[in-house]
Amino acid sequence: MKPEDAPRAWTDMLDPKWKGRVATGHPAFSGCTGTWALGVKKVHGWTFFENLAKNNPRIGRSAVDPMTLIIAGECLVGVSSANNAYASIDKGNPIGVVHPSDGLVLCVTPSAIPAHAPHPNAARLFMEWMLSPDYARMITGDGSEPILEGIAPRPGMPALADQKVIPLTVDEIRTGVPELIEQWRETFGN
Repeated sequence: MKPEDAPRAWTDMLDPKWKGRVATGHPAFSGCTGTWALGVKKVHGWTFFENLAKNNPRIGRSAVDPMTLIIAGECLVGVSSANNAYASIDKGNPIGVVHPSDGLVLCVTPSAIPAHAPHPNAARLFMEWMLSPDYARMITGDGSEPILEGIAPRPGMPALADQKVIPLTVDEIRTGVPELIEQWRETFGN
């Protein structure tokens, strides 16, 4: 596919020209896919998914599965995390990354120290490292968003501040994803 033919917004994947060539994970198995679907539902409503179903998408389990299908040439477009896509590019796979104009969804992976950690000081040191500029620079190399202001993203990747982000709260995710999974199963099956 020519780069100029790639979808630029989530709704572009609804074009019938992508029938059978769209890949996604399943929200019941992938937290990132569940969060993505919830964000897209928030912006475009459930009709987006009803229309996506008409394009007969290939549904894997995780957010990694679409990348596998695209690399294998079984699909042309899909929903995946940026760090999976950039890692694939780094391996020499001829794919591209589009940051959708109608909003990207951040899949946040929280970290915490358990209340009764066996080594609380080691846990605190680890958390301090995870919040350090060194760690932020390290994760940008794989295409993850920098978690600190002032840390530049991976070369060629737009800064988070320059992109439209679909905001989701922890409560929206906690209550919305289980409801969404049921809607997903009604629309796409299992």
